[in-house]
Amino acid sequence: MTSHKDYYAILGVSPQATAEEIEAAYEELARECQPFEYAHPLDARRMAELDEAFDILDDPSQRADYDQSREAMADDAGGTAAAEAEVVAPAGSESPPWFALGLLAAGVIGIVAAGVLIVLSLGDGDKQVGSLDGQTATPFATPGPLPSQSPVTPPAQPPKLEQKPTTTASGLQYIDIEEGDGASPVRGSTVVLNYTGWLADGGTLFDSSLDNPRPAAFILGEVIDGFNEGVTTMKEGGNRRLIIPTELAYADSPPPGSGIPPGAALIFDIELIEVR
Repeated sequence: MTSHKDYYAILGVSPQATAEEIEAAYEELARECQPFEYAHPLDARRMAELDEAFDILDDPSQRADYDQSREAMADDAGGTAAAEAEVVAPAGSESPPWFALGLLAAGVIGIVAAGVLIVLSLGDGDKQVGSLDGQTATPFATPGPLPSQSPVTPPAQPPKLEQKPTTTASGLQYIDIEEGDGASPVRGSTVVLNYTGWLADGGTLFDSSLDNPRPAAFILGEVIDGFNEGVTTMKEGGNRRLIIPTELAYADSPPPGSGIPPGAALIFDIELIEVR
């Protein structure tokens, strides 16, 4: 195996990392790239790199081959630098002793700079976001680190509320549990939030961000219509319940393995933490 990618750097682990440490690092980074399980990744290229790195490092045989090729590349780089350091001044020249040292430093700096460029190209690249409606992908700058939170077990069923829901023109219903006082997002905003989703019929829990060490973050407009509409009119710091009819959810085509049956209406409790 020959690869110019530093898979350890991509996952942010050392070459001595255990399989458990590699898996934990991958899961944390993957969650940041795709915080909402049924939406496209925030950064599809970065997600593909994480998947590639994990596939290699998680397989003992492939990891061993990769480590050998990585060491060989390091040896080649060291040999190049050493060879440059052996260059001597022309005959009769009175060049000072730092002549050879300068060449060595230049060689090392060149190698380090090349490595930095490779890492930057891997970690940055042309950031693109997939589109659920098949439209052209939208450029996206990855947001800063997500805030930490203490994972909790989400309610098995939606807590009962006394307030009556407000119904919008589209048929979406919402109840403001607590109104926020911060900024409101618009389509294309990156929103940081916690959510819990249940089936409206029977109240079965199917997904939540509460049991993760960080809240979710995604681009508003990249998930189901009812979720997009309901969050757009929230304010930072607000808590809202959304009751989403099937035509504003997944209709007859829910994601495979989601636990959502065709034609299901959905309930979401949402805490809007930040608008970026």
